[in-house]
Amino acid sequence: MVNSQPFLELSETSEIFALSCPATLGSDQKSDVVLKHPYPEPIQILITETDGKFFASVESGSYKAKSKFGIFPISVWTTINGKPLKTGMPIEDGDCLKVGENMYWFTLKPAEVAAI
Repeated sequence: MVNSQPFLELSETSEIFALSCPATLGSDQKSDVVLKHPYPEPIQILITETDGKFFASVESGSYKAKSKFGIFPISVWTTINGKPLKTGMPIEDGDCLKVGENMYWFTLKPAEVAAI
């Protein structure tokens, strides 16, 4: 959707985050979306936009994530619609971005509607 405003909605609380691309998601307080899970990297995911299409990329330094079950590659721990996140993966309206135990819904709204 050209001229769209992207949003992430945290499934558990319905908290909504407006994104200005490029947008970062991670545990760093300077991230555009601060992930409320104890294990993400400071900047774990980058969402970019090119010609009205959106893409998600792994942006961690170690590419590993800790959990109570062990250490896993972030691409296993972070998924889009259940598929491991790979760098440059398309993300579209209605997709589910899962980071650890948190699920976010990626939504697009026309920019003029989002500004209201």
